[in-house]
Amino acid sequence: MVLDTSAMVSLSFATSSLIKYVSFAGETVLAVQRLGGWQWRVWVNGVGALVTGVVLLTLAVTKFVEGAWIVMLLVPVLVVLVLV
Repeated sequence: MVLDTSAMVSLSFATSSLIKYVSFAGETVLAVQRLGGWQWRVWVNGVGALVTGVVLLTLAVTKFVEGAWIVMLLVPVLVVLVLV
């Protein structure tokens, strides 16, 4: 359960951050010349983020129903405790 969900969380964050990176790069003149077609990259990364998000949600619901609810509740709490 942890491996499946953590892999999908990682992929979701990665594709989401690529959207921000590519769209920000499109705002500068040098980046537009370097990354021609940045709108296409934003679209592709957006589709990737959407797909991995849907898979993550499906895995979370499936594993939650199977009894992994305690892990899904404790991990975010522990992350917040570590960051604070």
